[in-house]
Order: sequence, then C-alpha cells, then structure tokens
Amino acid sequence: MRVFIKDDVKYLFSSKFEVFNNPYAVSNSDRKDIDSKIEKTLNFYKGSYISVNGEKQISLFDFSTAANIQPTRYHAELYNRISTMRIFAKELGFDAPIFLTLTAPSYLKPLKQVKLGKSKNVKLVDNPKFSGEADYISKARDFISDSWRKFLRQQIFKDIKAEFNQNIVYLRVFEPHLDGCPHCHIVAFIPSKFKDRFVKLAKSYFSTRTDIKSEFDDDAGGVVSYLLKYVLKTFKNGKNGELNDVAYWYILYGVRRFTTSRTIIPMYLYRKIRQYKEFRDLKYVTNLFRDGFISCDLIADNKKFVSGEKLKASDYIVASIIVSVDGFDYLEHKIAYKRNDNVKIHFYSSDGKIQSHELKSVQSFYNSGIKPVSYNPYKIFRTAWKDMSDERLKLYWRDNQNEMTDDILSVQDYAMLENEMIERGFLQRYKNHIRYFTEHALEDIRELEFKYSNNGVMPYPF
Repeated sequence: MRVFIKDDVKYLFSSKFEVFNNPYAVSNSDRKDIDSKIEKTLNFYKGSYISVNGEKQISLFDFSTAANIQPTRYHAELYNRISTMRIFAKELGFDAPIFLTLTAPSYLKPLKQVKLGKSKNVKLVDNPKFSGEADYISKARDFISDSWRKFLRQQIFKDIKAEFNQNIVYLRVFEPHLDGCPHCHIVAFIPSKFKDRFVKLAKSYFSTRTDIKSEFDDDAGGVVSYLLKYVLKTFKNGKNGELNDVAYWYILYGVRRFTTSRTIIPMYLYRKIRQYKEFRDLKYVTNLFRDGFISCDLIADNKKFVSGEKLKASDYIVASIIVSVDGFDYLEHKIAYKRNDNVKIHFYSSDGKIQSHELKSVQSFYNSGIKPVSYNPYKIFRTAWKDMSDERLKLYWRDNQNEMTDDILSVQDYAMLENEMIERGFLQRYKNHIRYFTEHALEDIRELEFKYSNNGVMPYPF
C-alpha cells in the first residue's frame, strides 16, 4: 500500500491496478523520463542562439517564457495577465467575481475516497462506477470544458451582452485529483446586478458537483490571490528548479494549465512587442488591440493558398506586427529570424555540436507572387468549420442569421459554414457551389451576395 502525504493528510492508495496507486497517475519512471526531457530541453535552449552578421545576439533561453524553463518569468507574466483582466472587468462594469469549481462525472474517476475512522487520513480504493476509459483524463477535461461552454450559452449571458455589449470575463485553471482525474477552477467576472441570478443558475445547471464562492476578502488579495493559489503551485519551482507532483501531471498528460476569455491581447502578439518599453503595459497594449491599432502581416502557405484549400492558423507565418499610435505606424516589428539572410539561428545538439541554419527571408515569399495580407489576428485564428463541434457550429450559424459578424471572413466563408451545416444534416437545402481562383470566381461571389441578401442576410462588407 502506497502512502502519499498532502496538506498534513495521509492518503493510502489501495487499487488493484498499479497505475492508480501512483499519486496523480504519474509513476516514478514517468517522472524520470520527464526530468530527462526537461534537462535536454534546457540544454537546447541555453546552447542555441541567434546571430546577426556572425555575432551572437541572444540565446533561446534568454527570451523563453515557458513555465518549466523560465518559471520566474512565467510567474510575472501570469500575474500580469490575471491582474489586467481583473482591471478590465471592473472598468467594463463586471464588478462581481464568482469562483466556481467544476468536477467530472463519477464514471471518469478511477478511485474513490474512504475516510479512516476519526482521523483525517483517507484510503483510496477502486471506484465501481469507473468506466475503465484509458483516456479518462482527456475525456474528463473535455467534459468539463464542454459543460462550461454550454453554460455560457444560457439566456443570462445574452442579457449581459445586450446590456453591456460585452461577454463575461473569466479565467480558468485545471487541477488534478489524486487519481489523475481533473477538476476545474473558474473565476468569472459579471455585473453585480446579475450576481444572484448567476449563482442560482450555476447551482442548478451543472450535473456534477459544483462549488461556488461569491464573497472574497479584499484585504487578503481578493479573488486574484484566490486563483493564483491554484495556478502558481502547478509548475516548476523558481527557487530550486524542481518539479512538484502536480507539475508532472500537466506535462505527462498535456493539460493546459491556464486559459482565459478573449479579453486581452493574445500573448503571441504581446510577447513579440513587449521588449519596447512603450508597449510593456498589458492594459495599454490591449486597448490598442481592441481599438484596431495592432495588425499583422500574415503570409499564407503558398501551395495551399494557390490550391484553394481552406487555410488554418498553422498555415500562416506572422511576418510582422504593426502598431499604429496617433495615426502613424509607430512600430513595425518583424520576426527577427525571418528578416534577412544575415540572420542565422544556431541549434544545439545532444553531442554538443552547433548546427547553423540560414532561414528563408520574407522577401522570398514576396517574390513568389503571394503578397502578405493584413488581418485582424483575432479573426484568422478561428477554428475551421469542419473542425468545430456540432454545438459550436450551430452557435455560429445562429449568431450570423441576420448579419454576418466579425467571425465571418467573407461571403464565401459564410457559404462554407452553410455547406458544413448541410453536410451534418442540420439544414435541408442544396450545398453552395464555390469556385476558387477561376474566371468564374467573381460570378460565384456576386451570386452568393445576391442569394443571402434575398434571404435577409446582410453580407459583411469587405
């Protein structure tokens, strides 16, 4: 029987399956393998560097923000994100924080807890309701995520959006039970007039155990401190460089620690421009982004672009980021290692040798005949219609029935949405015929615009 001590409580593992006798379903061999991989990754980051005109400029380690590579830097960034979102929420009138804990159903939990007498100690035994799913961790995570997404479609959130012209602000972090099954902590910021209604709905909506807290001690750091307590304990210790027990679980099972509503500027943009002191203020930069003063030059995969294939986020290269201030392009940040052929990246290998690579310049893409196009990055990274769940697809269809929103890229994109709805049997009509890159393509576009306008749908102007 394996004993694990957590918060001064002894947990005795007594499963007939060896895998479930390990805290968080992480074995010692898993830990050793993860430690080895992190060490190799660290060596790679520290040994790899970028040079300009033959002179070393910076190592990959120096600008990494990975939680298990640069934990101190990650701590600071995370606190900045959480604090900024709280400020935004307050300014938007979303002044009531609510803390929720969502759990997975019993059939996705391998173990159940049995108290041992009058002591605080607990015995973990096999749960007879467990379905035996090998991928129970990912299924539990998906169950919780789907439950939260469906909850956000309730009437209360439509009413909030109608009155405040803003979706709710939330932060979400996953954490494992001792058997590896995840649960989720969520902080949702809503207008105080909707607080009681929200709490009442949440208590009745979720089918699994749900804990709700709506009162916080601001003198003790308030809701931000409450959430950080769960987040900051989940990755590599910045002082001694060791992984804690929970951190191994995140790495082994590939669970994303921390997600938020789409309230602040995407981190992949912010991290590329924060080196400039003028753009270190996350709130200021987010305001620029929300007001449309930050744009990207994205270069599409040449082969897929010409073929007319539906392009995904991974099919684009971010060539540059343009920040406009007071009517002027204040900053044009180009991705350093794609700027010119004098820039080289030197990769460290396990044998200690350095392999140098001259990467393609942006100019080679321009010369190919495919010009970079400027997009709102918020829009281009939307999930493709064919990759969406049924519920999310129908939600997009419903929201664009009268007027195509910013989530729709063009009338062709709307037609592809309609085609996917038809393909899945949600609409009874003929599929739209769309021809790419032919002399008839413009005819098809005009036909689509005419069709939708006759159906009372206003095409989004492009």
